[in-house]
Amino acid sequence: MLMKISPALFSSSRVSWVRGFLKKSTPSTDRENSDALEILADAPYDCEPIEVARYFESLTRVSPEIESFPYNAEWPGDRENPVIIAFFAMATSSTENTADQTPWCAAFMNWCMMRAGYAGTYSTSSGTFRCLGSETDAPRTGNVAVFNRMDSHENCSGFGHVAFFLEDLRLTVKVLGGNQSNRIKESIYWKLANCASVNDDNCQNFSLHSVRELQRP
Repeated sequence: MLMKISPALFSSSRVSWVRGFLKKSTPSTDRENSDALEILADAPYDCEPIEVARYFESLTRVSPEIESFPYNAEWPGDRENPVIIAFFAMATSSTENTADQTPWCAAFMNWCMMRAGYAGTYSTSSGTFRCLGSETDAPRTGNVAVFNRMDSHENCSGFGHVAFFLEDLRLTVKVLGGNQSNRIKESIYWKLANCASVNDDNCQNFSLHSVRELQRP
């Protein structure tokens, strides 16, 4: 049974802590950090988690320092998007190795769920979502699609991907998630991995594990 998240996660004291964390942990500027906190504060809440994801997908705001750096995508080079860093800081148990190039699909999913009032897994591992909610054979928009990497077969942990289910296209599935081509967007993935090796970068090295239905808190 999923429990409703306490609003303390987004209390003024928590936001102050995140502001301090961003200041000391990222190369982003104070202005960019302030932008990030405003963007997070403006996200919808007490709604369906996918509505939170749609908010981030539709963001058009960019860094005031470098206009080619949108706040809903990874930033190149040694710059780090403070919005993505805040996903880790606010919605997972990890505050280490959380550069925006670190796989962040699970951090994004957890943030969307917690902002909407649902309990997530509080983990940076997409595999933890293999045990969240209940598997459904009749998926609907907003369910959670969980993928497992070819070499990751753990029950409730491990590597792969997690995103919001949008549509079943027979051999493929359309999803909305974070860290999809390094940004928050819709993508279409094969249901089955099509790589000869997990280290092959020119193919898809994960398969659809299950689509999970969330219970309202």
